[in-house]
Amino acid sequence: MATQDAALWGQHLPEGRLLSGPNEQRAKSETNDYVPLASPLCKSTIAPHSDSHIIAAEAPVDEFERHSVIHWFELLEERLLDFLWRVPLDSANRGVHSPQLAGIVLEAGGLLDSVLREISPDPSSVRGKIKPRGELDMADYEDLYGSRLDLPNFRSYVLVSPPQVRCPFEEWGRGQHLPWWADYNKIKHNRILNHRRATLDVAISTMCALHQILSLAPEFAEAVLRRHWLKSRASSEGGAIAMLKGEPPWASFRFLVGTKLFLVGRGRGGALPPRVEEFDLGSYFPDGDVRDFFAFLAK
Repeated sequence: MATQDAALWGQHLPEGRLLSGPNEQRAKSETNDYVPLASPLCKSTIAPHSDSHIIAAEAPVDEFERHSVIHWFELLEERLLDFLWRVPLDSANRGVHSPQLAGIVLEAGGLLDSVLREISPDPSSVRGKIKPRGELDMADYEDLYGSRLDLPNFRSYVLVSPPQVRCPFEEWGRGQHLPWWADYNKIKHNRILNHRRATLDVAISTMCALHQILSLAPEFAEAVLRRHWLKSRASSEGGAIAMLKGEPPWASFRFLVGTKLFLVGRGRGGALPPRVEEFDLGSYFPDGDVRDFFAFLAK
C-alpha cells in the first residue's frame, strides 16, 4: 500500500485501539454515479465504484433494534459453535441433522428475511413491478441486492480448522434458487416431515448468509463496531464507521469483518480469494485475533 494508505489505516496504533475525537470530514466521492435506493428507514444509496459490497445509507434503523439483531446473531452463533464442539464441520458430517440445528436454521432464516425486508425500500421496484416491502421475498432480494452487492461471488471463510470457504448466494449467479433457503422454507412449513433437511450444512449456509448481510448493511455499522466485528485496524472510530458504511475514501481500503465463526473481506479488491492459501492476510491490517488464528494454522 502507499504511504498515504498506511497512514489512513493507522498501522502504528496499538492493536484494536480506536482513537476518540471528531469524525473525519467526509471526502468527496470520485464519482457521482450512485444508484439511489429510497427507503423509509434510511436514505440508501449504492456506491459501486468505491465498494461494490455495500448498501450505503445515511441514517440507520432504531439503535435498540439493530443492536438486538447483532446480539441475536451472536446467540445463534454460540449455539452453532456448541454443536460444532461435538460434531466437527467436515465432509462426513455435513449431512448430519438435528432438532438443535432446526432451531438455528429457523431463527437465522427468519432473521435474515426480516433484515433484508427492513433495509429495503417501501415500496420496492422489483422485476418490473412495484411491491410493498412487506410482500418482498427472496427472489425480490436477489433483484434488489444480488448484482449490486455481487452476492453470487461474495465469499466467507468459516473459521474452523482447516478454514472452509462459503459463498451462500452463488446459485444466483447461475440463475438458480438457493438450496439452503428452500430447505429453510420447507422446515418452517412442516418441521416433522422435513426435519432431515435441518442439516449442519444448511445451518452453516444460513448463518453465513445472515453474517454477510449484517456485515454489508450500513444500518448496522455502529452495532458491528461496538461488538468488535471489525477485524482490521483503523485510525479512529469515525474512520472505522466510515469503512463499515462504505463511505469514500475509506471504502477503497481492504478490511475484514468477522465473528467467532465467520469472516468476510470488504473494500476495493478486498473480497476473500476462493482458496484460503491465497489469502494475503497482511494486506487487510488484521487485528490480533484473526492474525493469531491464521498464524496457528500455518504452523
